[in-house]
Amino acid sequence: MSPPKKTASGTLLERAVSSLGAEVVAASLSLNVQALEGLLASEKPMNLEQQRTLALAIYAASENHPELRRRAMSLLAQVRAAADFEAGVTERHAIAPSHSHRWE
Repeated sequence: MSPPKKTASGTLLERAVSSLGAEVVAASLSLNVQALEGLLASEKPMNLEQQRTLALAIYAASENHPELRRRAMSLLAQVRAAADFEAGVTERHAIAPSHSHRWE
């Protein structure tokens, strides 16, 4: 059996630790290094608030790391979309709405 696929937040966390170091990432998240290592080892997905915190912390800590900043902003957009869906602001359609903006 293959290992579970990493989530966007898990991937961002791993890459941030690799690029910035565990101490910097832990401090950015207001964690100690052991708690950070626990997050890295966990197979449990982060909740939306944890993902939002991670994205904002990595964005703030990664000024000289454009790839990390892009990944952090991408995760933040995913979190916003998921929160909007949970709040009923957006919804899933079985078929495209009739007012969709398709090229005719």
